[in-house]
Amino acid sequence: MLYHSEKRPQPLLEWTVFLFAWLGVASIAQAQKFGIGITGSRPALGNVTAGDSGDTVFQVSTSGAITKISGTGARTSTGSSQVTVTVTCGNQNQCNSRTLSGTISSVGSPTGRAGAMTNFDLSGSIISSESGANPRTFTVGAIGKNSSKTFNVGMDFPIKGDDTGGSTGSAQSQFVITLVPNGSGNTVTTTGTGTATVYRSLSITKNSDLAFGKVVRPDSGSSTVTINAATGLRSLTGTAVALPVPSPSRANYTVTGEGGRAVSITVPTSVVMTREGGSETLTVTTTKTVSGTPTLTSIMGMEGSYTFSVGGSLTLTSSTVSGAYSGVFNVSAAYN
Repeated sequence: MLYHSEKRPQPLLEWTVFLFAWLGVASIAQAQKFGIGITGSRPALGNVTAGDSGDTVFQVSTSGAITKISGTGARTSTGSSQVTVTVTCGNQNQCNSRTLSGTISSVGSPTGRAGAMTNFDLSGSIISSESGANPRTFTVGAIGKNSSKTFNVGMDFPIKGDDTGGSTGSAQSQFVITLVPNGSGNTVTTTGTGTATVYRSLSITKNSDLAFGKVVRPDSGSSTVTINAATGLRSLTGTAVALPVPSPSRANYTVTGEGGRAVSITVPTSVVMTREGGSETLTVTTTKTVSGTPTLTSIMGMEGSYTFSVGGSLTLTSSTVSGAYSGVFNVSAAYN
């Protein structure tokens, strides 16, 4: 009986050894683990002025440079916005050889004046076999065991015009990147969000011209004719005589754009008028009611306005050639 009891545990010992060896094989066959993430500005256009109609499309290159490729809007911010994608692989030997099939496309519903991104582009030593615009497919080369590698993304980022009626201010558009291993391994996905702050377009409407009316030149010496920018009233020095018809007037303008935004207004300091039918000229020195940096009425997200006027003065002498004199000058406005 003692002999038989010493032999009974042996089958249990053999089973235990077998199980331990089987678990070791399973650990070696574990699939590689991939990871993905986006760094950089994802991209950010900064401040953008929309066009009065239609889309304005900004191209974000894989180097991060931002250029306008179509439309009447403008980017008022400066600087680049590079989008970099980092792919990692874990502690498995397959990471040294496993490639991935990638797809990038717009996703979700853009907000504000943003449009859906398109014409995606990629650059980097691990990228190959690119095809399509939205979605764009590509292949990612082997990442390497316990390693990470990067590639850069570019795209077209449209901003909608004033005619769409969309709200101004913050705007966002998203894209999604999906990588699927060509063999065993986990699928990875990440989403990038493009941003912009959009202002409605600026416009200037001329309400009236700068007109000095009809003036009789002085019989001797010189006279100065002035149109007051603030009141529109005409005044004279010397012996020149002002006639009531046609009526004099100051030039008057209204700027419209994004409420609450500061603007810079440019008016030339002088204007040359030429006699109709001749070559004689008169020089007008201009004045304006603009002081400092004006701000459009209302608030962000609504239309605002600012009205200003331009006056001026000119000198007549007894030898000034009679006739009708006219000239053209341009005023401009820009967001600060």
